Amino acid sequence: MFVYICHPIRGNKRKNIEKIISIVRKINLTMPSVIPLTNYIADCMALDDDAEEERLKGLYNDRKLLESGIVDELWVFGDRISEGMQLEIETAKKMGIPVRYLGEEWEKNLERFSKNYQEKLCL
Repeated sequence: MFVYICHPIRGNKRKNIEKIISIVRKINLTMPSVIPLTNYIADCMALDDDAEEERLKGLYNDRKLLESGIVDELWVFGDRISEGMQLEIETAKKMGIPVRYLGEEWEKNLERFSKNYQEKLCL
């Protein structure tokens, strides 16, 4: 299952990317059937988020991935919904992609999700 990881980047970019990497690691180690998608991390490294045209290109890339038909679910992490996240959530809903909110207590919530998905997939 392909899961788009929705998390804030702006603000403390380095800290937020570290959090996303931690989330992806936890998913990879506890949910073998889930493939986390975080293409925006590469865009954050390659594009200047403070240059409007480059930021818009990154948001475009995110939207196109969500519209591609490959994403099975979008999981929302973090303590706030940023402008970019809101666009991702709206796109997912428009595409009929289920949106799951894991929030600030993502580790506890992810543990519960992990058990549910393992039971569903008979792992």
